[in-house]
Amino acid sequence: MANHGIVFESRHNLARERVEGMKEIWTKSKAEYHGEFVNFNPMITWPKPVQKSHPPIIVSAAPSRSAPGAPCATATAGSRTAHAARTRTHRRFREMANEAGRDPASLPITIWGAKENLDLLKRDRDDGVSRLIVSLRFRQSRYCRNSTPGRI
Repeated sequence: MANHGIVFESRHNLARERVEGMKEIWTKSKAEYHGEFVNFNPMITWPKPVQKSHPPIIVSAAPSRSAPGAPCATATAGSRTAHAARTRTHRRFREMANEAGRDPASLPITIWGAKENLDLLKRDRDDGVSRLIVSLRFRQSRYCRNSTPGRI
């Protein structure tokens, strides 16, 4: 991170301020923000996002104790991991939302890497997962013999 001018220990505060700054720009006709890392004087920007009050802010489902993403998140996402580990992670995220004065039920949980397994999908639903992201398998076609995943 240092090669991007970011001090590792302050990365979470930097991310929080960037999100707060974006929210100001998205929601105010004349935005202004002054923080430790992000600083801009009154400005006017258009167009504004169509989504109200602003686009979703999705943070990792694995926030560390030093990185509470819950205060600025509108959703959380994580990958398909062992059920016990994911359950602990989601429980911790909900605790952090409570600590930040947020209603955990207002923060939808998304996981990616979902499998076509009805039992796992039902368990995800029962665990409070709101959305699943599936990966489509790449299958080489006779019409694209020289293709590789992500490239046609």
